[in-house]
Amino acid sequence: MFFSVVDASIQRLQSLHKQWEEHRTPLIAECEKLQQENDTQANESLKKVEDIRALREKMKEVAEETKGKEESYKQLVEDYKTLTRDLNRSAYTRRIMEIVGNIRKQKEDIEKILIETRSLQKEINKASGKLNRTFTATDEMIFKDAKKDESVRKAYKFLASLHESFDQLIKTVEDTGSIMREIRDLEDQEPPTPTVPPECVKEYLKGK
Repeated sequence: MFFSVVDASIQRLQSLHKQWEEHRTPLIAECEKLQQENDTQANESLKKVEDIRALREKMKEVAEETKGKEESYKQLVEDYKTLTRDLNRSAYTRRIMEIVGNIRKQKEDIEKILIETRSLQKEINKASGKLNRTFTATDEMIFKDAKKDESVRKAYKFLASLHESFDQLIKTVEDTGSIMREIRDLEDQEPPTPTVPPECVKEYLKGK
């Protein structure tokens, strides 16, 4: 009778252990999956932030170059008004039209940079949101069992370390927002694209 009770207890313990392993294994697997997703998303987001920073610098360069050309344009137009000889006027007309064309092209480049930058920020925000939802769901699932078992507590500690990585991703998103505000400020500072003065158009058509 005693041995039967012992055997039954052993079998019961073995059964409970098996059930626990079946319960514990997916928890650990979920933690490892989350770690991998976190690392991947964080790396991708950091890369996108670097891309945005590079685009910001490129936009500054293009904007500065455009500003210089606009100054040249204004000066050429003023000089043009003082010219009398058709030969000189023709040369100035060609130069003015060339500068206006370049400015338009550079403004198109700036617009492309803005579109690409906004797209990158959307991707970063999407990755951050997805990772946050996954982390929250896993956190709630593991926390319930963490009080009961040492193995689950270890899994929860592991999850907590992922939380630190997630905080870094949030910081990355915030950095991106700051860069985007700076880019919008640059966009607001852009003057309107200059047009070719009517007298230059007439001079250009006359020479054709």
